[in-house]
Amino acid sequence: MKLTNFELDRLYQSGVRDFSKIELQGSFLSLFRLNDANFEEVKLSNSSIFRSEMNRVNLSYANLKKAHIEKVCLCDSILIEAILESANLTEAYLYRSRLDRVNLINSCIIESCFLSASLYQVKLTGALCGCVNFREANLQEADLTKVKFIDCDLTGANLRNATINETIFENVIFERTMMPNGAIENSQVYIHDDFHS
Repeated sequence: MKLTNFELDRLYQSGVRDFSKIELQGSFLSLFRLNDANFEEVKLSNSSIFRSEMNRVNLSYANLKKAHIEKVCLCDSILIEAILESANLTEAYLYRSRLDRVNLINSCIIESCFLSASLYQVKLTGALCGCVNFREANLQEADLTKVKFIDCDLTGANLRNATINETIFENVIFERTMMPNGAIENSQVYIHDDFHS
């Protein structure tokens, strides 16, 4: 089913909460407030979601490839195995959300919050993470190959068994961070203007 922004809002206001498998490719969704809705397997590739609040939303298996998500709150939401490859997440707030096995390959994540989020087995390969809050986040078994972490906070984060290869950490906070078993291969850690490898 293909819906416009207006139709989606009208259906939500009338009490509909199940939007699974709908098509919203290329949509511009702004100033939305959607709570307790099901968007499982929704197609949102090449879409823009701006200044919206979507709490306790299920976006599992959704396709958000190349989506632009700016100033969006997705607290306590579920995005298991969603596709966010090459997506732009700017000022996205995903507090306590489940992003297990999400594809975030080559994404740009700026000034976003993943506080206490579950990113178990997430694929972040080639992503840029700038000023991102990963405090207490579960990044266990995540693929962090070639990720650039710049000015990020990994306090209390779980990186056990994560793949860290050719990864750059610049001005990153590692307080109480559970590091992966084994070596951090071919990676660089910059702390203030100093280089450590």
